[in-house]
Amino acid sequence: MDPDAFCNNLKKLIEQYSNLSYKPGKGAISSIQSSELHVPPLVLRALELDLFQTVREHPQAALNNCDSLWKDPNHEMHIVAFKMLGNIPLDYQQEIFQRMEQWAKEPSEVYSEKTILLNTSLTIRRNEPDRLLEKAKEWCKSTFLKDQSIGLKALIILAEEPSFVNLPGIFHTMEGILPNTPPVLQSDLFDLLFALLQKSEIETTFFVRQKLEQEASKPIIRTARKLLPYFPESSRQSIQTILRNIQGS
Repeated sequence: MDPDAFCNNLKKLIEQYSNLSYKPGKGAISSIQSSELHVPPLVLRALELDLFQTVREHPQAALNNCDSLWKDPNHEMHIVAFKMLGNIPLDYQQEIFQRMEQWAKEPSEVYSEKTILLNTSLTIRRNEPDRLLEKAKEWCKSTFLKDQSIGLKALIILAEEPSFVNLPGIFHTMEGILPNTPPVLQSDLFDLLFALLQKSEIETTFFVRQKLEQEASKPIIRTARKLLPYFPESSRQSIQTILRNIQGS
């Protein structure tokens, strides 16, 4: 299908369900709903389900349509592009990662980097999660702050994925980024360790204690302090003692 024709027909369909009389108030900017069309989430979900089989059968055409949708100014069109890209077959991983990175680097006040990565990585994450882990490592090793941000958020998504079990792979990736984590990414570091703590208290507690004892960099000290209330009771006191000793040294 011609990408422009697909985009125009999709826009007409979406506009049929738009609440054009809606007047956004304060806080509406944080919603995934667009300020232009305001399509009910159920409509977008139904559209996603209808498109799934077509995307699987015609992946190259779907990629072209994704590019066309991304150029459209309406946020609902972008969301459909996220969903379509997330259903592209694994044979097109390189093309998926290329768009995933490009889109996540473009600023938006409507959807976050994590929203983009979560939706566009669906097929890869569910079928070859270690491939996403390898890509996250590449991003984290980059000297560019935006790449590092994307990499950390990809690690958070993997840590939060119920079926993902390669936690040592995440901890290994963190080894290289912890000592020099920029302050602006401190919240991402906390979110990542918090997600890991929820998944495996023993492994995460051991990792944090090891980092504090071996190379107590400012990022891990700050994050460990913030995480104190969430550590298991059996480990909290020992970590607190390590932090006090660091402060007194």
